[in-house]
Amino acid sequence: MNIFGDNFIDHFLNPRNVGEIENPDSIGIFEDEKSGGKIVFHLKIINGKIEDIKYKILGCPSAISSASLISEKFKGKDLNSSLNIDLNFLKENFGDLPEDILNCGVFAIEAFKNAILNFLKKEE
Repeated sequence: MNIFGDNFIDHFLNPRNVGEIENPDSIGIFEDEKSGGKIVFHLKIINGKIEDIKYKILGCPSAISSASLISEKFKGKDLNSSLNIDLNFLKENFGDLPEDILNCGVFAIEAFKNAILNFLKKEE
């Protein structure tokens, strides 16, 4: 029995938007010292919306799939509403995965949120 759904596997095998944005408006990083994982999100923001998202990652399949999904789903979205992303976002898109696998995906959420928060702090 395969615990991973098709969407999870597709994002892992075919990750979207990997890379860096030249002169990004914001960068968000999340590192997990325990696992050695690291995710860096780059955002290009125009008029309060996420115009482009890229990321680089050193992590497990869950972190890779989650970062890819975030980069695809939040392009064109409003910054403030994007801050509402949480574990439920992953559950809605990937289905009922074991908690330990989903928790690794939270690393991608945290890096993405950090990029948004870093931009909003600069704008204050």
